[in-house]
Amino acid sequence: MEKITVYGLLKKFEAWVKKGEIQFLKKEEDRKEVLDLLKELLSIFSEAATEQKKGGKDLSDLLNWYDVHKKGRSLWEKLLSCALHDIDAESKGHSRLFKYLDAAANFEDLLYGLEPYYRDHTLHCLWVYFIGEHLLRDLLSGIHKDLNWYLYNSIEDDKSAYSKMLLENARKKEKAICKEVNEKKDAIWCIMALCHDLGYSLSKLEKLNEKVKDVLKFVDLSDFRHIGYSLDIEHQYHVSQFLELMAMEVWIVPSEDNKEVEIQGYRDDSTYWRLCQSFEKKEHGILSAYLIYKNLSIFADAWVRGPAAKWGLEDGEAIDNIMRGDILYAIALHEFEFAYLSQLSSISDILMIA
Repeated sequence: MEKITVYGLLKKFEAWVKKGEIQFLKKEEDRKEVLDLLKELLSIFSEAATEQKKGGKDLSDLLNWYDVHKKGRSLWEKLLSCALHDIDAESKGHSRLFKYLDAAANFEDLLYGLEPYYRDHTLHCLWVYFIGEHLLRDLLSGIHKDLNWYLYNSIEDDKSAYSKMLLENARKKEKAICKEVNEKKDAIWCIMALCHDLGYSLSKLEKLNEKVKDVLKFVDLSDFRHIGYSLDIEHQYHVSQFLELMAMEVWIVPSEDNKEVEIQGYRDDSTYWRLCQSFEKKEHGILSAYLIYKNLSIFADAWVRGPAAKWGLEDGEAIDNIMRGDILYAIALHEFEFAYLSQLSSISDILMIA
């Protein structure tokens, strides 16, 4: 297997952009801006590699990290904006998210002493994005062409119980929905990868408190107010909808009279339980998912209905739920205490590996 390097990943991605293979980079001006940023990053890494050959130093010691961060941040913002607009042309909330990134980056300056290997999370997310593209396109092309979107066909599962026409209609609907979602798979992966660690700094507040307490105990100062947060009761509606969307499975089912095909959303209680556990523990995966859910308008187009609802989901609603639910769930899942991987078939699995 070839050795994975940042320079190699950047070159691969540059080639895919030039060939027009990145679905969400549809406009020529967007492709040009991305290519310009890639060219500048490649130049920085190439110069450092040349110097490394002369002196044998570690590449990290020779890089101009200020420029890497600057160009990497610009590329992160451009790719995310294009991916969000690909899913929803009227998408809003980008500038608010970018302001959060500024605030989180400033806060992260305080966190570098908390852990021996603390890393910058903007660049880390960018590298994860490129690694995932490499995995999907070069090493797992079969999975890339036939991704699992957590869409279940109950009629197919019990085909002997239904008419041939109902079975054919269910298969057509499943194929049509998957086709629509697959046309956005590059954007879905981009948002997952670039946003998966947004909540990392928030999850480290407890460690910050521990460091302060270690100092205060020597001067017997016990009246220390912990730095932290709690969610007010007003947040419960957003939180409930957020958790329900991630735990929802989209099912193709027969109507009550077995004559029509319907789409229903059902909550997976096991998944819901694990998500609630993760949220209570304030794990950074689910905090990252909640941050984008709260700040990006694309998540307003999601549909959560209780099990007592008498009507199902329209095709467009099912597609919206699959895309948005998968993005949030994958981000939350990558740091689940209860996560497990039994097979490799979805973008969520790719995020865990990358």
